[in-house]
Amino acid sequence: MSGKYSMQRIIEKINQVFRSRRCTHILLGFFVFEAAWVACSAVYPMAFDEDFHFGIIKIYAHHWIPFLSDAGIGNGKYGALNRDPSYLYHWLMSFPYRIISILSGKQAVQIIALRCINIVLFTLGLWLFVKVMRKAGTSRGLANALLALFVLIPIVPLLAGQINYDNLLMPVVAGLCLLTFKLYDGFQKQQIDLKAFTYFVCLCLLGSLVKYAFLPMAAAATCFLVVIFARNFWRQGLLRSRLRQGYGALSMLTKIGLIVFLLVSSILFVQRYGMNLSAYHTPVPACDTVLTPGDCQSYGPWARNYIYTQNKESVSANPLSYSWLWLQGMHYRLFFMINGPASGFLNYPPSPLPSAAAICFGVCALIATLLYARKVFNKRPLLIFLTGMSVLYITIVWADNFSQYLETGQPVAVNGRYLLPVLLPLGVVAGRGLNLALRLWPNVKPVIAGLAVACFLQGGGVIGFITRSDSSWDWPSRPIVTLNNSVRSVLSPLVLEGNKYF
Repeated sequence: MSGKYSMQRIIEKINQVFRSRRCTHILLGFFVFEAAWVACSAVYPMAFDEDFHFGIIKIYAHHWIPFLSDAGIGNGKYGALNRDPSYLYHWLMSFPYRIISILSGKQAVQIIALRCINIVLFTLGLWLFVKVMRKAGTSRGLANALLALFVLIPIVPLLAGQINYDNLLMPVVAGLCLLTFKLYDGFQKQQIDLKAFTYFVCLCLLGSLVKYAFLPMAAAATCFLVVIFARNFWRQGLLRSRLRQGYGALSMLTKIGLIVFLLVSSILFVQRYGMNLSAYHTPVPACDTVLTPGDCQSYGPWARNYIYTQNKESVSANPLSYSWLWLQGMHYRLFFMINGPASGFLNYPPSPLPSAAAICFGVCALIATLLYARKVFNKRPLLIFLTGMSVLYITIVWADNFSQYLETGQPVAVNGRYLLPVLLPLGVVAGRGLNLALRLWPNVKPVIAGLAVACFLQGGGVIGFITRSDSSWDWPSRPIVTLNNSVRSVLSPLVLEGNKYF
């Protein structure tokens, strides 16, 4: 009896921890600590194209508007910069960079300051995603469990602690979901919130200028809202009156502000995507379509694909066999640890426990969701939206990777960080499936959550960065190297590291 009573107390305690609002704040604070450790101690540049992004920021720092002339794009090192639609992050980051560079001419200060801004962006995204999960019907306990696992994915603090446009994409995607939910609620009540609608349109336009991979997400949200709108307003005779009501509820200052915001967003969008379609018949022209092949040789991704293409051997065009290869690559690059060009992009394979736990829980969640799909999605259109948006985005990423594989004969650009914007939305759906599968054993759920977090702590998050690295990964400063080496010596015996080499 005493043993059973003790186990029940443990389960209740785990439940209390995950269900508390304080748990959310602690997890966000822990994430900031993780990312700050990386930002302040990792050598520059890091692996995820940090020098590329920093270089573009410095170019935009010489331009008040983001419309670059041919003379302002450099020597091809950054590709066709004046036609690249994924530029908004760099242009916006150029403004704090201008201030920082005035205050200090030391590159170390500039890099760390910009890294800290990126941490703020990513943390904002996590905070908004917590709201997304809660508004989608997820319990606070499950939302906190998902957040805990997410911040313990090894590449999450590694990405957040460096200069990269993916950090701005996180709050943009979360904001898109929240605005979609808000408009959905209004349409269900046969109301039109023109302010939220304008914000939605502008976010779709501007988000696609942060990274063009955002386009399928914007398309999924738009299609979802069109269906809901048509269902509630078609042949109702309410549209005109509801538009009048929505417009009349806005003050004159708000109306002017929304019109200006929409106009500016549209101009920025058309200047890149519209002109690209007009001049090059594609929204994202290849480097050698805009510049000469000689100029593009200094642009890393283009040069890599060109070399692979020239030396290409026959490859299997079977999408199924490639999909297995792609899934393996995505999983590996979510949980591995990689340094930058300073050490030749040295990387270590994933720590065994977080890697295996992710596969185990992921497969179980997928099976549960498929088995209970009817109940998972029954009368839950927001879950349908999150699933559709995520699946469409992943499909586009897969298709682009497969296209490059057929072109080059190599599995290039298979990066786990591309999945980060949709992992939490998918977690909401998977959590619902697991909850239904375990509904007869409610005490098992907190145990599974606690076990999953415990496995991820064995080499996940910043722990993976510390234990699966050496002093060559550290910022070249004696205090930082000494601190990291000391922490490595403490953590390494406590973590099941497995094989650190290929």
